[in-house]
Amino acid sequence: MWDNMSVLTDLFKRRGIKDYTELSSEELVQYENWKAVLSKEEVTIADLREFCSSQLVIIDSQFKDLDRNISKTERLVLLHSVYTAILALIDSPQIERENLEKYLTSLL
Repeated sequence: MWDNMSVLTDLFKRRGIKDYTELSSEELVQYENWKAVLSKEEVTIADLREFCSSQLVIIDSQFKDLDRNISKTERLVLLHSVYTAILALIDSPQIERENLEKYLTSLL
């Protein structure tokens, strides 16, 4: 198995980044997320939920930048929709279970 972290190192080299301290705050959040994912052997549902949630935070912060072009806005809307749909898919069994418990409790 190859070293997963070497992918980030290669990406940094290709982009001319010598150290992670050169990254912006948004890039640093993304870097930390990627690093966490790459350092694990197996990704769990909780990891996926956390990753999608952190991506939504990044996207929301980019929405606050009013100096963006239409194509970036469209891309952000698309990404937001995808990550929101993934989170809804992950959380739907729990929501269904909670609703069923409420319904059954109401029958008592």
